[in-house]
Parts: sequence; structure tokens; C-alpha cells
Amino acid sequence: MQTWYCHCAGKPEIKKKAEGKKRHQVFKSSKHMGCCARIYVHKFKDGHPPAPGYPPVNASKCVHLTYYGRHTGHTLGDLEGFQHLHISKQVREAILGYIKLGLGKRVIKDKLTLHSDALHSCLLKGTLTRNDFITSVDIANIYND
Repeated sequence: MQTWYCHCAGKPEIKKKAEGKKRHQVFKSSKHMGCCARIYVHKFKDGHPPAPGYPPVNASKCVHLTYYGRHTGHTLGDLEGFQHLHISKQVREAILGYIKLGLGKRVIKDKLTLHSDALHSCLLKGTLTRNDFITSVDIANIYND
């Protein structure tokens, strides 16, 4: 049996101060907040009896999922959680290209972030993705890599 945990499971990350060094400034909160939601995945083995009233099937290709959906500490699908998702490879490459051109963080962010009309349109259509919310931290992380 496997257990898949919510992406917000685990204890919040705490940045520790290294001796003799300045404290690292944290710009965004930790995504870990002790969420208890999880999915249990039980893979059947050959020889498992079929369910009553159903024909026999190849049991080795069947799984049973048990969903414990009580999310704690966050709202599933909330816009606040977008900052913890990954941006696509294409957007990362675009940011890297702008960095190589010598553009600053603010200019890059303006080029890649949707402005009010486009943002409103995507919001109404329900097509917003993490790529629509580029932050200065994203740009700085790519620059540092």
C-alpha cells in the first residue's frame, strides 16, 4: 500500500541562522502547514476475488483508492497557494533569456505577468495557471541557478 500526502503536509520550514552570517530574508511563506489530507493506494494482487455481481478481472491491474480529504491549514485551490506551485519549463527558459539580455526583475515580471484585462478574462474562463503569476522571487531563483 502507498500513501500520497497533500502538497501542504509536513511541518513548516524554518530558516536557521548560520553562525557568523547574515540571516536569510524569507519572501514567501512555507507551503508546509501540517495538512492531514492523503490518499491511500492499495494495489490488488492476482487471485483477489472479484466484487460481487461483477465478472472476474485481471486483479494485478486494479487499485483501491481511499481518500481522506480533510485539508487543514489551507483551502484547496486557493489563489494564495499558487505561489508554491512550479512554473513551466517554457516560462523558466523565457525568464533566463530575458536575464541574459540584461533586463531587470521588474521589467521581466511586467513582460510575463498578465495585466488587469487579460487577468480578468482568464479568471472568468477559469484558465489561470501558475505561469500567470510570476514573482520577483521566481526570477531571482532562476538568476541564482
